[in-house]
Parts: sequence; C-alpha cells; structure tokens
Amino acid sequence: MSEKTKTNLWDKVPFLTRLKNIKHIEVIVAVIFVAVLAIIYISSSSSTSIKSSDEFNAEIYANNLENKLENVLKEISGAGRVSVMIMLDGGMKYEYAKESEEVTTSSSLTNGTNSKTTTNENIVMITQNGKQTPLTIRQYYPDVTGVVVVCSGASNVAVKLNIISAVSTILGIDANKIEVLVGG
Repeated sequence: MSEKTKTNLWDKVPFLTRLKNIKHIEVIVAVIFVAVLAIIYISSSSSTSIKSSDEFNAEIYANNLENKLENVLKEISGAGRVSVMIMLDGGMKYEYAKESEEVTTSSSLTNGTNSKTTTNENIVMITQNGKQTPLTIRQYYPDVTGVVVVCSGASNVAVKLNIISAVSTILGIDANKIEVLVGG
C-alpha cells in the first residue's frame, strides 16, 4: 500500500504559506478584527450625532450671541472674567412662499344656484443642487428662554444689577430669565 502525502490549502498557496510562518498570526488577525469593528462602531455612532441644519444654525446663532454678550459684559466696570450661556426655544423657524388657487364650484338647484369657493395653498418649491426645496421668504431665529452669566465680579450687587440690565436690554428679555452667578 502506498502512502499518499496529504497536501492542504496552506501548502498549495504561497501567500498562505508565508502567513502560516508568521508568529502569533491569530493575535494579529484578532487585533485587525477588533480595529475594523471599532471603526464601524465609531462611524455609525458619529452619523447619528449629526445635527439637522436647523439645530446647527440655532447652535451657531446661540454661540454668536454668547460671544457678543461676553465681549460687552467684560467691559462693565468690576465684572472681571465673564462666561455666558444662552438657552433657546427650539430651532430656526421659516416662512415659505405659497401660491394660492381659488376654486369655485356651482351647482344648479330648483330654487337657484349654489356656489362654493375654496382656496388651496401650496408651498412653492424650487430646485437647488438637484433637490426640491421650499422657497424661503423669511427666517426666524429662536426666542431666548434664559441666560446664565458667570463672572468674577458678581458678588458686588451693583455689578450684578448692571449685568442683568445689560443682558435684558441687549436680548430684549425679562430680568427674571437672567441668572448672574459668582465665578472664579
């Protein structure tokens, strides 16, 4: 009986033969597998945290307001270091162009005619970059619902009142929506 030598896939393919000779190939493969899983997880979780353009615009609006307000409040005598946080009521609001169409229907009855007029409104759509989007007439910024100011000079009552007055005047909000706290 002749003895046949067993050949397997590892011996037939030169690339696999070289892989077989690498020490701790299992560990390397496991590390690569974990890295691929981590990349997939990170890419999927970051895509869910992308904000809508309305939220993004509202956040930019709040940041700009905060920076401008900080710059003004720093100039108040005795205020010291100032940090501002502004809370907004939702996101951006839009007014869209609409086209109206009046439809009058009439029917003849034995004792006269009956007519009914209905108005149909449709939002005007335009094509931008190959996408249909509504035609925006006006954009409304969200309302400020509250402001927190932290400053090192807030322990002085006069400074605190000046800050409340300035914030109320600049943002057009009531003083009860403004909190001024002592910071370090």
